[in-house]
Amino acid sequence: NMEMLREIRRLRNDIAELNEQMGDMQNVMNENDFLKGASLEQHATFTATITKLKQERDEKDHELQTMREEFREVLATQEEKLDHASEEVLQLTRAVTDLKVERENQSRAAATKAQMRKEF
Repeated sequence: NMEMLREIRRLRNDIAELNEQMGDMQNVMNENDFLKGASLEQHATFTATITKLKQERDEKDHELQTMREEFREVLATQEEKLDHASEEVLQLTRAVTDLKVERENQSRAAATKAQMRKEF
């Protein structure tokens, strides 16, 4: 679980970094000086880079979604196991309580028998 959380955190950081890189590239493209003086080749290079970064971000986002789903499944399984264990503990507690009551009743019965023997 902790490993999955670390992986999710890492993926979030990767996505944030990719978003930042795309923003930086977009800002460069939007600068008036660049747009006025840029060659078509430079513009195409930046566009390709942004497209690549978007694809990487989408892949990381998909990976993050998959990790979240797996984490939810693991969590649900753990919750089921915990519920089952809690029910078992409750049953064992009841059984122990029943045994204590039975032992106390036997003790009383033995004491009563002993008292009756003394009296007779």
